[in-house]
Amino acid sequence: MRLLRNFTRLRARMFVALLIFALIAESSVALAVLRLNYLRAVHQADQSLVVGTRVMRQFMVERDRQLSLMVDILTSSPDFKSAISLGEQRTLHSALQHFNERVHADVSVLLSPEGRLRDSVGGGRLLQGPSGTLDPLIDDARRAGSSSGLVMIHNRPAQFVIVPIRDNHLLAWAGMGFAIDGELARTLHMLTGLRVTFIASHHGRPVFRVSSDEQDTAPNEDIPHVTLRRTLLDAGDRRLDVRLSLPNGEVLTGYYALARRLIFIFIATLAASGLLAFWLSRRLSAPLDQLSRFARTVADGEYSNPPPSRGIGELDQLATALTEMRDAVREREARVRHQASHDALTGLPNRGLAREHLDRMLREGQSFVAVRLAVRGFQRINSALGYQLGDRALQTVSERLREATDDDSFVARTEGNDFLIACPNIETESGLHERWQRVRETLEQPMPLAGTTLQLEFAIGALFSPADADDVETVWRRSTIALGQAVEHRGTLVFYHPGMDEQQNRELTIIRDLARAVARDELSLVYQPKLNLATGRIAHVEALVRWQHPTLGFVPPDEFIGLAERSGQIDTITGWVCEAAASQLSAWQAAGIDLGMALNLSADEIANDDLPRMIKPVLRTARTPSAITLEVTESAILREPAAARANLAHLQRYGARIAVDDFGTGYSSFSQLGQLSADELKIDKSLVQTLESATANQHIVNAIISLGHRLGLSVVAEGVENAQTLQFLAAHDVDAIQGFFLARPMTPQDLTEWLAQPIPAAVREAITTAARPEL
Repeated sequence: MRLLRNFTRLRARMFVALLIFALIAESSVALAVLRLNYLRAVHQADQSLVVGTRVMRQFMVERDRQLSLMVDILTSSPDFKSAISLGEQRTLHSALQHFNERVHADVSVLLSPEGRLRDSVGGGRLLQGPSGTLDPLIDDARRAGSSSGLVMIHNRPAQFVIVPIRDNHLLAWAGMGFAIDGELARTLHMLTGLRVTFIASHHGRPVFRVSSDEQDTAPNEDIPHVTLRRTLLDAGDRRLDVRLSLPNGEVLTGYYALARRLIFIFIATLAASGLLAFWLSRRLSAPLDQLSRFARTVADGEYSNPPPSRGIGELDQLATALTEMRDAVREREARVRHQASHDALTGLPNRGLAREHLDRMLREGQSFVAVRLAVRGFQRINSALGYQLGDRALQTVSERLREATDDDSFVARTEGNDFLIACPNIETESGLHERWQRVRETLEQPMPLAGTTLQLEFAIGALFSPADADDVETVWRRSTIALGQAVEHRGTLVFYHPGMDEQQNRELTIIRDLARAVARDELSLVYQPKLNLATGRIAHVEALVRWQHPTLGFVPPDEFIGLAERSGQIDTITGWVCEAAASQLSAWQAAGIDLGMALNLSADEIANDDLPRMIKPVLRTARTPSAITLEVTESAILREPAAARANLAHLQRYGARIAVDDFGTGYSSFSQLGQLSADELKIDKSLVQTLESATANQHIVNAIISLGHRLGLSVVAEGVENAQTLQFLAAHDVDAIQGFFLARPMTPQDLTEWLAQPIPAAVREAITTAARPEL
């Protein structure tokens, strides 16, 4: 019994000793393991913060680059540069606002070369306050050619880009900015997995705070975080910081789980816990070191393979998590790089990548053809069918381009409905014609979209490099010129050739000098008489505008009227014509000359709300309003039919007569005449001038005269140049004629002298001897 009691005491003591030893050993090992896991969790959190900092820095750099590309699109527009040179505020503001809305910018500004604000969209005018917010960026841009950075706009941070607009010299500075806001914070949160908070302060006092966590609207320092804080902007009294953080609860989740497991193991295997802990520590040390090295390589941007699996669940989970993190970071970086260099709608390379590709081909000495392609009338598709259908049409065009072009061709969408294709190994125009005829047939096949079918047409301009251009800027500029020529020549493939640069310079000169032409009295009106065949009298004249440029000489109206429409200056020309016509009518009435007058209206003016205001002074000046005829083309009315018909009906109510000009070509239809309530139609001169040689045109002209009379319209033939044409028209009962055979356009003085003379004998004889020929 005593032995048993001794054994019991010894066993108890040994048990107690072993239990105490095991307890100490288990506790020591458990604390060591817990400490190691705690340090590892904190280290991983720190590494996540470092990786997050790198991702944020790369994202901001890519964002700067995207902003620069966006502003480059605006500053590279020749029309926009021209508008800056001419100081057309309305055009500038419209272009700036359109581009601002298109790229969803928060601020867009246009600054003078001295840095003063010329125009803005969004919060631009707030930038030029006493603080001189953009002055540092403008100074940097003057030194480096362009600049980007962060600015504070009334205690609100924004990312801003400043680039110059040049045309042989500095025209202006253009800037664009995006707010540093919750959306950016949430984007960085998605990229890094961290909580992102932007904090702006003024004189050390926080004035602005935005976080990726919508509930984090105010600082809460009571919640422990693993935090990394970086200063993004330090402008003296104004400061912008970013705080990247992870709550300790998220950082130590694995640590707490491991502690619970160790407690269970400690209770269940108290006797062997020391040995087991020792064995586990030795086994854990090597893979932990490997995982740590792997995490550091990910943080440094090197995506090596993860350590091999050791069959330990927690470590394998950690390795899997690190591998997934590596893959996610690599995928996000690849996605950001792809988005920066590719078009989001079509997936094709964008303008920036296209220029890089062209530069690489030039540096490698490759010969290629740069083809620029644009969809004709694409704006009308957007207006009529909506932007969603327009986007689907562009996607279909890009797919067809990829399918129809050779594998060695490079296809990119440069902007809007403009595409670039770089085709190597083509050295002749005939070779390109042969290849692009097949491509064009593919592109122009009917396109079924959303219950409708589109039949697209394309304008194509091309140049050979390096023969026509040996650097990227020249390739881009001259291919753009060739595309512009193709737009004006429907159905043709236009190659760049020497002289097109001069034509573009001539157009820029005309656009620049149009506004000054009125002030310098360079415009004038000439008048071509119309002969009424029934009365034999000259009752009307057509007013035609002429421009004698001081250096270019005579500029044809067909040239400068179209450029005036494109540059938004047609209002000025129309206003001057109306004033000059009213003044001339008053002068003729004072001299006892009773004449009606026909005025031509451009396509842009017909739908202009100010048209009645400009025309009414002429109507009031005329002897009767019906003495004024407004000549319009049917194709011009079809641009904005509702507004055009409303304006013309309004003027008809004031007594003006409406004439459909150039009838017989293009969109001509008698159903349109009924909707327009026209008073007169003018047979197009292309039909009249070929009456002798084209029997088909004789039938057409005869039908127009007959049907016009049946509709109660007077019919005028323009372009009469010989007696035979006049005889035919008189025999078929045309009401009036106009053309060189009767008289050329004349100045008011020459017209007055001409009216004092009898009608030319040849004209009278042709009318007298007119007989209806057999058709």
